[in-house]
Amino acid sequence: MSRNNTAGFLLICLLVLCFCGCSGLRSPHTDISRTKGRALVEEIKAENRKITTCKGKGWITLSSGQGTQTFRVAFAAALPDRIRMTLLSSGMPAETVAADGQTVSFVSHTGQHKRHTIHSDNPSLEKLVSIPVTARELIALFSGLIPLHDFDSAAVFQEKSPANTVLVLNRQWKGTTQKLYLDGKKTVYRIDILDSGKEPVYSVRISDVKQYGAIRVHTTSLITDSYGRRLHLNLTDYQPNIPLEDAIFTLPSAE
Repeated sequence: MSRNNTAGFLLICLLVLCFCGCSGLRSPHTDISRTKGRALVEEIKAENRKITTCKGKGWITLSSGQGTQTFRVAFAAALPDRIRMTLLSSGMPAETVAADGQTVSFVSHTGQHKRHTIHSDNPSLEKLVSIPVTARELIALFSGLIPLHDFDSAAVFQEKSPANTVLVLNRQWKGTTQKLYLDGKKTVYRIDILDSGKEPVYSVRISDVKQYGAIRVHTTSLITDSYGRRLHLNLTDYQPNIPLEDAIFTLPSAE
């Protein structure tokens, strides 16, 4: 075998060994991360499935460069896509929002705008709350649950604190769309919603959790976006899994 052929043969062997060595090191970690990710998603879904309906009251504070507004809120919700909530100012209704799974309607009780209906099962509510949170995400938060995006793959990574983990959800062709941060008790304390460039669109901070029997409910959420706008939600009265009539999620034309 000539010197050139020997060198070429050795180079090919070296490349094969390197490729196999890297694959052997990388694949098990990737597989373990994905297996743990899927398992963690199923745990969160199992917690979410414990609640099918709920109603309650609370406080919602909206802050932006234009000022801060605080409303008392009363709501009833049926997961995953139906809700009726009314914002009250000084004890008087200011705005009612109703989603029936196919449309979302907005009614101002103070003459701020005409009745408006969006024909979508999950539209952005940015015009209402100034942050591009979707209807289903807000319904999940009002229900004390963790909003989960659709995903094709999930993986778990360790945070700086050994006890904390990050659950990363990915969509094919879109990359990472959502990150969920969990403490050592597997309680989600932060959620990042990401755009196609993996930049945060907004983040949710969860600071209070209450138990209702076997049901764990997140009662305080703070949503912030990259423009500094904030939505603070605090649930004060909460009743899970109660009977609700379908009619409450549809606003009469005269309302």
